[in-house]
Amino acid sequence: MSSRKPNLGTASFWFLWFERLMALLALTNLGWVFFDMSYVKFRDFYLAGDLYLRKSRKSLPENYLAKVEELKKALKQNGVGSPRVGSLLQDLQQLSFQLFEENLFRMTDRYGAMKEIKKRLRDRMETNNIEQAVISFWSKKNLEGKWREELNFFDTNIGYLIGFYEPKLFYDPIKGIEPYRSTQAYLRNVAELKANIKENGLNSDRVEPLLEELRKESIEMIKDNPFKVAKKPGNLEEIKYRMKRHIYYREPDFSYPDYTPIDFVNSTIYFVLDLLAPEVLWAEKSSKEAFIKFWSQENLRRYRWEDELAFFEKEISFLLLANYYRHIGVYSDPINRFWLLDIPWIAFFLVEILVTTWWISHRQREVTWGKALAERWYDIFLVLPFWRWLRVISVMMRLDRVEFPDMDPIRAKIGQSFVGSFAGEITTAVVVRVIDQAQEAVEQGELAKALLEPSKKPKREYINFNEVNEIQAIGNRLIQITVSQALPTIQPELEAFLRYQIESAMKKSSLYLRIQRLPGLGRFPDQIAEGLVSQVSKLISQGPQNAYNASQNTQPDPIATELSQRLTNKFSSAIRNELQREHTIEELESLLSDLLEEIKINYVQKLTQTEAEKIVPAVKNRPQLPGS
Repeated sequence: MSSRKPNLGTASFWFLWFERLMALLALTNLGWVFFDMSYVKFRDFYLAGDLYLRKSRKSLPENYLAKVEELKKALKQNGVGSPRVGSLLQDLQQLSFQLFEENLFRMTDRYGAMKEIKKRLRDRMETNNIEQAVISFWSKKNLEGKWREELNFFDTNIGYLIGFYEPKLFYDPIKGIEPYRSTQAYLRNVAELKANIKENGLNSDRVEPLLEELRKESIEMIKDNPFKVAKKPGNLEEIKYRMKRHIYYREPDFSYPDYTPIDFVNSTIYFVLDLLAPEVLWAEKSSKEAFIKFWSQENLRRYRWEDELAFFEKEISFLLLANYYRHIGVYSDPINRFWLLDIPWIAFFLVEILVTTWWISHRQREVTWGKALAERWYDIFLVLPFWRWLRVISVMMRLDRVEFPDMDPIRAKIGQSFVGSFAGEITTAVVVRVIDQAQEAVEQGELAKALLEPSKKPKREYINFNEVNEIQAIGNRLIQITVSQALPTIQPELEAFLRYQIESAMKKSSLYLRIQRLPGLGRFPDQIAEGLVSQVSKLISQGPQNAYNASQNTQPDPIATELSQRLTNKFSSAIRNELQREHTIEELESLLSDLLEEIKINYVQKLTQTEAEKIVPAVKNRPQLPGS
């Protein structure tokens, strides 16, 4: 059952706009459904966008770290006792409490950066109260005489954690997603290593233990593959290939594989394979050995630690960051709490459907509740808690119903293309088949039998539904046209032709020459010729017409009719005899078959778009037969 569009002549103006508003809300809900269905697949894209926004705007952690830098400058210039230092310490205390309260970190007290920040502050200040630890740390008493040591502790143990990024996408809790612990711990160790090298250099006591920890975590990552929970095994493979390429490509004994004797061709093939199929090039290289070499003081010193950590940040970091853990529900399916967001929508549309149905049945007394609901059958998909993608039917029907936008031009265009394509194919098939059958009839001699042996009955009974011999009628009509219209128009040309032929024949006659020499008779032969030409041409061009007209207006002459029939039979017999002579009929059949083939090739073509546009309205507006 199709939907009825509202009658703008009777429907309320406000009801029409109410339905349009509901259609837009249904469209919004459908967009939310599609976002939910595609969120996990496109989470990396959303994560990249969140990282970009974090870098493009100044956040609370960045303000916090900037305030610490101001404190360093004030301490160097004025010392601990300056009023500026006291003001900055108070600001840092307040910012610390804001940092804890706003819960900016995805992994809070259970594990992650926030837990580590609180633990290290409590251990440093030897207290279990985090508020007291913050106040004590950012106080003049604590910094007096040892501010460099305390701020160095902050930079190498806390500062990098405050600026550390933990994915906090707003939709992750709906899907039961949280950052994967081991990969996040890996990234935190890299950030700590960078902070320690930056503050204390490669020879710091903390650097080598961190490098050892990273080597251990790298081997465990390759062995255990933490990406399989998120169904991202390709991330680990890409990390391995990138690390192997980075380490082995610059080794002294590296050389391009010998694919050809030409080095340039070898290097080109290498780069193509490295881009499209790195597993072919690096399959024999060990990724574990590559990570062990990368996280070594020798490597960081030889190739500059800034460049090595920049490579890791650019090529490896995001692949680790994109890993996640998704919780499993009681039915062994991944957690999906979309139903919590969808329940209000379902309730809203259920109420809207009931109210609209009541309004329609109240306004139109002949329409019952059941009929009103049946006419809006498509709304049922808006209140189903499953198969949510079917809501696209409801949205399309609602938008079409209120012409928002008007879908008729689009639907007409689709119909024209669809019908036009079928019409073109069907027309081509039918016409080609008809011509093929005509060719078969000609080539098999059926046409010749019909012309030369008319007395023989056809194999199949011929059905005549109007009791008229169409062939005879067509022949009579052709005779009428020839006699009444064609012959009179050619009288001047016929006279000229006959005059030339008669004069040519008379000039060759000796009698004609002797008569011309007689006195007074020089023009007599020409006068005879002109009269003869005139009479003959009139006889040929006007005589048949007069005779035909007379036969139509007078009583039939039995003798004339018999003579005419005899003439017709004789003429037909003569034509058949002539067609049977030598190879006349075969030649005509060959010519006719070739003609049909040319017609099929040159004129049986597919319908153009313009013809399709003419066909669809013609089909819709075709006259209806009575009772159809």
